[in-house]
Amino acid sequence: MFIKIVLLSVALISIALLAFAVRVIFVKNGLVSASSVGDSTEMKKRKIYCPEVMQKIEDKKIRDATALSNGSCKECPVQEEC
Repeated sequence: MFIKIVLLSVALISIALLAFAVRVIFVKNGLVSASSVGDSTEMKKRKIYCPEVMQKIEDKKIRDATALSNGSCKECPVQEEC
């Protein structure tokens, strides 16, 4: 019984690996699309970047808004010393 389960598992894993290999071969240039947000061209087209870059963009918006305000920290979204 144990041998049957092992052979079935090996067969299923082999089929999955074969399907993946076929996909890699027939996808353009043999590459798998990027799974990271920072490397994905579709995400870049939509102006979605990795979390670090998005945080820097938001921080810059806050700094710019603070610098353009009348110097009062009451309107500052951060509520810290400028």
